[in-house]
Amino acid sequence: MADVLLNVVIEGVLNKLISLVAEEINTVWGVKEDLESLARNLEMIQALLVDAECKHNSSNAVDLWLRRLQDVSSEAEYLLDKFAYEVLRNKLKKRKQDQVRIFFSGSNPLAFRFKFAHKIKNMNLSIKKVYQEAKRLGLSPVEIGNMSNNPRSDRSSTTDPFVDDSSIVGRSEEVNKVVNLLTSSEKDGNNLSVIGIVGMAGLGKTTIAQLVYQNEKVLRHFDQKLWIHVSEDFDVERLLNKMVESLTGTNPNLTVAEAIVGKLNEVLKSKRFLLVLDDVWNEDAEKWDRMRKCLRGIGASDESRIIVTTRNQTVVSIMQASFTCPLGILSAGDSWELFEKIAFGHGCAAVKTPELINIGRKIVAKCGGVPLAVKAIGGLLYSKKDEREWSKIENSETWATMEEAGSRVRSAIKLSYDHLPSLSLKQCLSYCTMMTKGDVIPVESMIQLWMAQGLLNPSTGSHLEMEDVGRNYMSILLRTSLLQVSEKDGFGRTIKCTIHDLMYDFVKEAAKESIFLVPELLKPRTLILSDGLAHDLPNVRKSLRVLRVDDEDVKELPTTIGKLKLLRYLDISRTSITELPIPITRLYNLQTMKLSNLQQLPKNFGHLANLRHLDIGKDGIINGKPCLLPDIGQLSSLQTLPFFYNVSNHEEAIKAKISTKINLESLELHWDTTTRGESTDEDVLKGLEPHPNLKGFTMENFMGRSLPSWMLTTSHPLVFRNLVKIILRNFNKCQKIPPLWHLPHLNIVNIIGMKSINCISTDFFGWKNVDDASSNPSGLAGDAVWFHFRH
Repeated sequence: MADVLLNVVIEGVLNKLISLVAEEINTVWGVKEDLESLARNLEMIQALLVDAECKHNSSNAVDLWLRRLQDVSSEAEYLLDKFAYEVLRNKLKKRKQDQVRIFFSGSNPLAFRFKFAHKIKNMNLSIKKVYQEAKRLGLSPVEIGNMSNNPRSDRSSTTDPFVDDSSIVGRSEEVNKVVNLLTSSEKDGNNLSVIGIVGMAGLGKTTIAQLVYQNEKVLRHFDQKLWIHVSEDFDVERLLNKMVESLTGTNPNLTVAEAIVGKLNEVLKSKRFLLVLDDVWNEDAEKWDRMRKCLRGIGASDESRIIVTTRNQTVVSIMQASFTCPLGILSAGDSWELFEKIAFGHGCAAVKTPELINIGRKIVAKCGGVPLAVKAIGGLLYSKKDEREWSKIENSETWATMEEAGSRVRSAIKLSYDHLPSLSLKQCLSYCTMMTKGDVIPVESMIQLWMAQGLLNPSTGSHLEMEDVGRNYMSILLRTSLLQVSEKDGFGRTIKCTIHDLMYDFVKEAAKESIFLVPELLKPRTLILSDGLAHDLPNVRKSLRVLRVDDEDVKELPTTIGKLKLLRYLDISRTSITELPIPITRLYNLQTMKLSNLQQLPKNFGHLANLRHLDIGKDGIINGKPCLLPDIGQLSSLQTLPFFYNVSNHEEAIKAKISTKINLESLELHWDTTTRGESTDEDVLKGLEPHPNLKGFTMENFMGRSLPSWMLTTSHPLVFRNLVKIILRNFNKCQKIPPLWHLPHLNIVNIIGMKSINCISTDFFGWKNVDDASSNPSGLAGDAVWFHFRH
């Protein structure tokens, strides 16, 4: 494990070197040869890491060498990051000013240039010394092979190949029993009856609670539902604040229980609510008595109910549960059915032969009927295609080692973890433990955090984006149950996930076994603040990559934010900041920005050339008005674009350069409802042609009579050839619906408010005549199409 982060860091440094060596400025500065030499030396050291991993536990000298290499590699990464920042700043100045020769700003730009060249030479000397020391220690180069930072791309997919949590096996009886108890009209004489779901780790207590929580009968029966993850900290005020947050979306962070109960009373008075307390460990009866008094003080309906999940029978006894649902292990038949759904699921690598079935049954028996273990192993074997690989898992010594410790679940977890197909994937999983245990994690946000830490490095020559690598990683972690699905969107894609307590503890422990594994080393690069914001930010951590502020009392961002040159991820969406300081436009490395409550975006916003994801809050509204993005045409790296409003003419639309944003997946075009000439909208729309990579497209309040050719063509080139979803609202003057029959990936069509359309012609569906409808009713090329037409 010692080489995991080192390999990731070195891989990241090498990727930076590859891109920097190609820069013209290197020749001017005279450092090109030194950069190329640095790359060669790092590649030689990288080849020694496998041998160092084998020897570091038995050799203090090798352990010290690894520490030294870590220091040197981190210094190299920091130095190259600063150089890349200056290269980008130079490009921006050239873009702004038509100059033949640009020097870097500062009191003495020549001194800066020579100082950097000197540092590169010294760094090369340090790397050479580290390599020479390794040779003296007897470390030998070993082919890294399957230790690549990228999993095999032949199995990469943006879809999730794991079994949905709703497809449970062997637990329907328990789910139905709890649902019936919750919705029964019979009264048990208790105010706030408690139902306990009890069992050892990994049996599916939380999954059952989730299925009950989402059940249609339960949804109809209760006025409000609340889900709180409790864990070890049974602090009454914290839990009550969490209840308010669950209902209103905002945590009041009040310290007096009576005040919090008052807020809950405003929402829940006389209403019937369901409260789920997940993963409770509290054995202190006094704490529960106090919590129950507070809940009764809300003034809700007597028919409100509480579900508690716990590993400990004592917990439900203290809470005086009116019914306890004990979970046992799965039967052999149910275990095999669950394994079969996952390991031999759609898109699996293996062919279901008698030999693999025989090996699979033996492996399932080792899981001891624990669903989490079965799912983890099934997810692992999903990508193993031959008998030899399956036998290796069956005969692993991990089973025997862990069984002696009495934990078959840990055996399955360890096997899944050890067989993750890349080093950086382990690093990404480890980074997830920097979140609080039990947190629900937005998938895209976690991928953006991995990216900010430099953990997503596409292979040399690959056409994949960093986000593609991250989604592939996420898919693997979900498939192997190292992460678990929490919520899906309308496309069936996982949008939120969580990490099981057992997984969390195991990964934390694995990190402790290695001095190089995150979260220890990446903590200095991540700063999450919930109690104010210092004005001397650069003095906090010069290497800061991630800054998140969760404090509604914070009303301004200090101007010193502009000195955090390496910052890649900024989230101030949970603050009261209404204005961004001008220096923020100097954060040229920034990849992700999450905002809210703003009155306007600053000038020179287009200088953020590496900005890939911009989230400015609900519906793209800033201070009650549609968002206008200054210099949007210069933000060529954008993949997530907020609403695009109020382009008043064709020239402004052309300047937006929407067609050049090749990574943009979803675009929403909204016009206001004011009266204007129809030709205005038509001219604007002609200039907003997107790139063909677009997957989601929404238009609203278009006042034109005709659509541009790029929306109407059914022959090459097709702008919408990758489109999955299209929404058209309030085209009340438009006289023709764009044909959609020829789009191969389209599966959601939502058309509302087209008052000038009296009927839909056959060419919309691609029919030559009405008789064609019997052979192709939907007309569209997509496999599953959902239509919604409405005037």
